[in-house]
Amino acid sequence: DRVQYWIPLNEPLVFTSAGYLLGMHAPGRKGFSQFIPAAYHAILANASAGNLIKSLNGNLKVGSSFSLTPTIPLNQNKRHLKAQNKINKVLNHLFLDPYLGNKLPIEEIKVLRKMEKYFEPNDMLSFKADFIGIQKYTQEVIKHSWFKPYVQADVVPSKKRAKPTSQMNWEIIPEAIEKVFEQLKQYPNLPNVYITECGVPLENEERSGQKVYDMGRVNYYEKYLQCVESSIQQGLPIKGLFFWTLHDNFEWANGYTPKFGLLKIDRRTQKRTLKHSATWIRDMIKELKDEPVIKKERQGIK
Repeated sequence: DRVQYWIPLNEPLVFTSAGYLLGMHAPGRKGFSQFIPAAYHAILANASAGNLIKSLNGNLKVGSSFSLTPTIPLNQNKRHLKAQNKINKVLNHLFLDPYLGNKLPIEEIKVLRKMEKYFEPNDMLSFKADFIGIQKYTQEVIKHSWFKPYVQADVVPSKKRAKPTSQMNWEIIPEAIEKVFEQLKQYPNLPNVYITECGVPLENEERSGQKVYDMGRVNYYEKYLQCVESSIQQGLPIKGLFFWTLHDNFEWANGYTPKFGLLKIDRRTQKRTLKHSATWIRDMIKELKDEPVIKKERQGIK
């Protein structure tokens, strides 16, 4: 019998911030007055669902996946450092910390203290997870801004910094995953870790006959996997990695424009074509299976 893995909530930060803070996704609400209750109850639901599922079937492997985005200050100016710390708390600690048994990181950001009005005596925000999923796509450079309410912080777009940029306007920087791994090392009793999503949407895909070449994606994955392998060798309990995604998908409000897929789909004929990245991954996995020493060293990468 195969072991079943359950993820009650995927990327709680994303659907609460995009749907209740920025109004970009459904239900299209905006402002911290909407985000605060949505975020708190997502934190509560995440842990409650995990505990409920385990009480019904202890054989299931239960955990949740979190989007983590490394943040760095524009420079060492004290205001930029303070702004970066605030954004880091929201992006990388607000949902993960209570889940793993730490306090809600609400002291540094006054507006987040409004969550306290929703506290109930029996609320359980932590869960003894069998694993956590990590999803990292980019990093953000943060600057101080008087014009942003509550956090006084803003993101410096990658294009303004003349950095390589994906179709989602994200900086293309696979090695930033190392900053995520450094954060994870700070948690005592960290459960097993799975990279539940990693990928890059690119437009510079070239056709040659029946083949589709996406060398930018191959280069991205090669660097990403090197960072994962290094962290495994340093003892981080990374047990698997999933590429996002198998084929070009409908990416929320961005539709079919961002190309994440390892397969190209002709939407008129529905014909699937393996991109070069797909064959590169296939050959890499075959190489790992054929080399016992390498397989042993990289046993965390699936």
